[in-house]
Formats: sequence, structure tokens, C-alpha cells
Amino acid sequence: MKTWIVVADASRARIFEIGVVKDELREVRGFIHPASRMKTSKLVSDRAGRVNRGAGRSAMEARTCAHEVEAEHFAALLASELDKGIESRQCGAIVLVVPPRFLGRLRSAISHRAFNAVSRTILKDLTQCPVNELRAALVEHMSASAPSQRQ
Repeated sequence: MKTWIVVADASRARIFEIGVVKDELREVRGFIHPASRMKTSKLVSDRAGRVNRGAGRSAMEARTCAHEVEAEHFAALLASELDKGIESRQCGAIVLVVPPRFLGRLRSAISHRAFNAVSRTILKDLTQCPVNELRAALVEHMSASAPSQRQ
């Protein structure tokens, strides 16, 4: 079975497939979620609502930051894509390369089937790396850690 390397953060994800030749990476899919990088004023259409509190009025604050909501939407989209890859047998194993903050969001959205396919997790943001630098970083991290490290 093929292994997918998922390099992602809250606004961008790239899915690579390990090639037949050792250390060869081929980009299978790429995702960009621009809403995760937008200014809050562009994400939120109105000012905060008002609530009466006794004699005065005060603004209500949103319970969740708009950027966090968008990051969660993107994590759900990516988790769905990983699940489809496992279900259709396009891949059999997944290596996650994500920053710690996004890992939590992705874990809460990922299915049990996709979670069980995760063979390794590397807590790094490598989304901006060119493929040759990414390949070198992956070789370095994967050789330095235990064979089946799941965080």
C-alpha cells in the first residue's frame, strides 16, 4: 500500500505520495484555505451584538475566534480527504507533518479509520518548504525517531 505524507497547517495542506524510488515525493493533492488567513474584519460581518445587563448595555463577545472556526473547517475538509483516500485504498498509511496547534484540530476531525492509518506524526510546520528541502527534512526526522511513533 502507498503512504501519504500530509504536510499541513491551518490554511494550507499538501499531500505527497512516497514513490517507488526511495525518498521520491510526488504531490498528489494541494489545498489552500484562504479564509484562515483573512483579517477578522473580513470574516465577521457585524459588530458584536448588545445585551442588557441591569442599568447598562455591553457588547457580547464571540465564544470562538473567527480564525479558529475557519481552521476547524479546514481541518474537517482535510480529514474528510484523508478518510476518502483510506476508503478508496489510494493510501494505506499516513504520515502527518503538522504544527502542534493544528494537530489537535485535525485529530478532533479525523475518522477512526484514518487515525488508525497514521503511522507517524512530525510536529513541524513545513508547508512553505520546497519539495527538495521537505524531502531532506522528512528523511532527517524519520530516521531520528522511532519507527512507529504516534503522538
